[in-house]
Amino acid sequence: MKHSAGVMGLIVALAISVSATEPDQSTLRRLSKAEEILQRDTEVVTDGAVGYAGALPETNWALAVILSQDPRPLARLQRIAENSTVEGTLMCLQGIRYLDRAEYEKAVRAWRTTLFEPNDGIEVMSGCTIQRMPATQALEILERWEKTSFLREPVPPLEETIRVRRTTAGYKTMNENVTIAVGTSAPSRSFSGPMPSGK
Repeated sequence: MKHSAGVMGLIVALAISVSATEPDQSTLRRLSKAEEILQRDTEVVTDGAVGYAGALPETNWALAVILSQDPRPLARLQRIAENSTVEGTLMCLQGIRYLDRAEYEKAVRAWRTTLFEPNDGIEVMSGCTIQRMPATQALEILERWEKTSFLREPVPPLEETIRVRRTTAGYKTMNENVTIAVGTSAPSRSFSGPMPSGK
C-alpha cells in the first residue's frame, strides 16, 4: 500500500513538473507567430537595431521569442531552418549557434555547398547600412555579431517591431502605414544607405 502511494506521488510530481515546463496558450501563440515569421517572412538578414531609430526587426523578435520562451528551442530552430528561405535559415543558424556550437557547425557544413554557395544575392542590414553579398559572406558577418546586439531582452511586444522587406526598388521597412525606404525620398523617418547592386 505504501509502495502504491509512493508511485502515485511520483506520478503526480512528474505531471506537475511537465505542466510547469510546458508553455501556456499565449506563449504558444507567440511561438507559432515567431515560427511563421522565420519560416515564411524573412527576406533580409538583420541585426537587432535598424534605421536611425534603432528599431527591432520582427525576424529578430521571432528569434528572441524562441530562444527565451520555447522549452526546446534547438529542435524548433532546426525544423524552421530546414524549411525556410535562405535568409531565414541564416537567422535560425544564429540562434542555433547561441545554443549549441557543435550543432551549428554541423548544419553549416551540411548546407554550405548546397544552400549557401549557390546564393550570391543575400541582403544584410545592420543599423542604416545595407549590403548585398553571397550567403557565405553573410554567414561570416553573422558569426561576428554578438548575441546582445542581435537580440533584445526582455523581448518587446511584436507591435513594437518593424518588418523589413526586399523590394525591386531597394529596401523598405514597414510598420503599419509608416514606411522607411532606403535610397528614396521617404517621409520624415527615412534614412539613406547604399542601394544593392542588381535589383
